[in-house]
Amino acid sequence: MRHISKFILFFFLTIISLSGISQDSTAIQETQVKLMLCRNWKAVSMEANGRKAIVTKSSVVSFSSDGKFADTTQGLGKTVGSWTYNHSTKTLETTDKGGKSKAKLVEVTSDTLVMELEYPEFVTRVTYSKAD
Repeated sequence: MRHISKFILFFFLTIISLSGISQDSTAIQETQVKLMLCRNWKAVSMEANGRKAIVTKSSVVSFSSDGKFADTTQGLGKTVGSWTYNHSTKTLETTDKGGKSKAKLVEVTSDTLVMELEYPEFVTRVTYSKAD
């Protein structure tokens, strides 16, 4: 009976330890995502409702580690504001003088950023490449 009690105790301690490791790796992943976002990104392709569109104007969005962002699009000027990232929903939220916008983070690597933006009439997926 003592061996069974020791086994059960060992089993529960192992489960508790593994859950702690899992939580730590999630926190690291969130930090890594935020770090990867902080750079200059140039729009290279766009899809609206599944149809590819040609990116005809230069568009660069920059995210900085202090929570600020700037979006510069040729012919439209520069928009500045703040950004936050919610790791549990994979949502990037920006706030500027025009209000708030949310985008789903589809992919982020050191070289590529893919975001999906939902509008009432359509969904747009924008792919960016590292610009710096």
